[in-house]
Amino acid sequence: MDFEFWRIANHVEASFQNLEANRNGANGFLVEDGQSHTANLLIDPSEAGNNDAHGFRALLNTESDTSITVLDATANGNVSEGVHVTINNNTGTGRILLNRITANGSPDDDGVDVEVHSGGDVDVDLLNITAGNNDGVGVEIGLTAGGAQIVKRNIAQIPVEGDIDLTLDRITAAMNGEEGIDLNLAAGGNVFITGRRNSVHDNSLDGVRVNATAFGTVDADFGEFDLLAFANLFNLGLNSFFNNGSLDMNNVNSGDYTVNAEGNFWGTTTPTIGEEISDGINATIPLPINVNP
Repeated sequence: MDFEFWRIANHVEASFQNLEANRNGANGFLVEDGQSHTANLLIDPSEAGNNDAHGFRALLNTESDTSITVLDATANGNVSEGVHVTINNNTGTGRILLNRITANGSPDDDGVDVEVHSGGDVDVDLLNITAGNNDGVGVEIGLTAGGAQIVKRNIAQIPVEGDIDLTLDRITAAMNGEEGIDLNLAAGGNVFITGRRNSVHDNSLDGVRVNATAFGTVDADFGEFDLLAFANLFNLGLNSFFNNGSLDMNNVNSGDYTVNAEGNFWGTTTPTIGEEISDGINATIPLPINVNP
């Protein structure tokens, strides 16, 4: 293992590379920090499998800007989550990047669990992730940004600004015991979700569950198309959502916003409310073939 650590005043930089942590009686890899003002953590590349708790567990409690980056990680067969990363920061931005992650076969829990609870903005990119055959959710995401303050005058809620920007690209979440991808997002500002080229199928509950609230707007984009703008041909979702136990996509707050999911494969050319999709899903332009075999 290669390890580098810097602390300058109240800022921490930590880098772990070439890490192997297999078959341990607790976590394979655990990092916790509760004293820094800001912090950046990098894990690349690494392997943590068949541990009696988490494969990778990182928990950073900080005051301001904080980031966690995990690249090229394999975390299979752990009793708890394969990868579980958490940021709690009072101000600034909480950023997480997971790229080229495999987290399969947890007998008791989720494959990947991502949490950011920030008094400012949240920026999360999940790319090239495989999470399958887990007892719980394939990819569980819980994000909060900003918040609200209650004032007695006029009984008004005053939003504390904070946006969520979430990108899901090339995630394969299949044959999990609960949802394939479960999104629970709340922002004092706006929520932006972009999903492209994901394959979510054969999960016991919903394929993708979207539960988002915001004082501003919720822009959930799993594919959009505008006949008047030819360039938007390249903005189709190209996702595959099919054969999930409940719905392939479920918009929990369907009365508040619409999830755009145009140009995706649903296992049928007529995705139907109550069968493949919930209310509040725009699933037009369904694709006739699976684009993510």
